[in-house]
Amino acid sequence: MSKRSFLDIDYTDIPNEFEFDEGTEHYYGIIYYNRVHDYYWIDLFDVDHMPIVTGEKLVYRQPLWCDFNDPRLPMLNYVPMDESQTEGHIGNDNFGDPIKIYIDDFSSTLQSDGSGGDEDINPD
Repeated sequence: MSKRSFLDIDYTDIPNEFEFDEGTEHYYGIIYYNRVHDYYWIDLFDVDHMPIVTGEKLVYRQPLWCDFNDPRLPMLNYVPMDESQTEGHIGNDNFGDPIKIYIDDFSSTLQSDGSGGDEDINPD
C-alpha cells in the first residue's frame, strides 16, 4: 500500500493524456516515451490546454518542473520514484510498477520503515 498519493496514469498506453486537480487548479499532462534511449518525458498544460512546460524529462527522484519559476505550475512536488527506493533509473522495465509519479507530500524526516513523516509530527 502506498504511503503517498500518486498520479493516476495508464502507464501501459503511452503516449497518454491524463488530468489532475490540485486544490482549485486543473491540469492536463501527456506522457511520452523515447524507445531509442529508454526515457520518458511529460508536457504540462493548464485547464485551457495552454502549454506550461513541455519536454520535461522524468528523472528518478527529481521533482518535475523544479527548474521553472511559473505561477501556473502546481504547488506540490510531483516526483517519479518508487517508495521502496530500490530503483535507480526510470525505464520501460520499471515505469508504472514500481515507479510512479508520486505527490511528495511527506516530510524529509520520513524513514525507510515509514515512520517519522508528517503523520508523526501532526497526528491529527
